[in-house]
Amino acid sequence: MPDLFRNHGICSASFYKRQSKYGGTAGSDMKRLNDLEEENRRLKKMYAESQIDAEILKDELAVGY
Repeated sequence: MPDLFRNHGICSASFYKRQSKYGGTAGSDMKRLNDLEEENRRLKKMYAESQIDAEILKDELAVGY
């Protein structure tokens, strides 16, 4: 196994950590998990941008423009 880890550029600790987390997960489940994580990232970005816009509007209303 150490040769396999070395060939793929990962350490054994990373492999075993991922194996314990995702060991029984089917390939289709992993795809769905990755899709959900990407959607979550996109939604968090959208929320952050809308919060920035709301803060800008609140500041403009406070100043009286």
